Amino acid sequence: MVLKVLVVEDDPNMCLILKKALIRIPGVEVVGEAVNGTEAVNLTERLEPDVIFMDVELPEKDGIEASREILDILPNVFLIYATGHPEYMSEAFEVYAFDYLLKPYKMERLTQTMTKIQQLMEKRQKSISKNWDISIHGSGSIQNKVAVRIERKLV
Repeated sequence: MVLKVLVVEDDPNMCLILKKALIRIPGVEVVGEAVNGTEAVNLTERLEPDVIFMDVELPEKDGIEASREILDILPNVFLIYATGHPEYMSEAFEVYAFDYLLKPYKMERLTQTMTKIQQLMEKRQKSISKNWDISIHGSGSIQNKVAVRIERKLV
């Protein structure tokens, strides 16, 4: 399974460093990059990434505000804050951050975080497959539930 990653960073040099580090990790593909929170929300809606590396201090819409909107669009996305500002850590975890990485990034830490996410995604996929099999074959019918997006929210 390949993890689709969106990088949200307004500093082009830091963005390049992060992308180069991520593509060195097996099973990771950087599918997009955004330079502000508004663009991050729009790209999330279009690309549906599995993981988002989000800076906190961004133009237009900060990373925390963008994350709240993103979670309405894609509630199961793994949010990783990658920033040089330790003071936002508690606020980031209130938005259900998976991890909080401080610049400069350590390759070992990036790899550990992505490996944990890959393991969780594999478990999630197995669980979904198992539940799907039970709902079809277990009772002989599919449950009458459908997920629909309404104004950026999953209902």
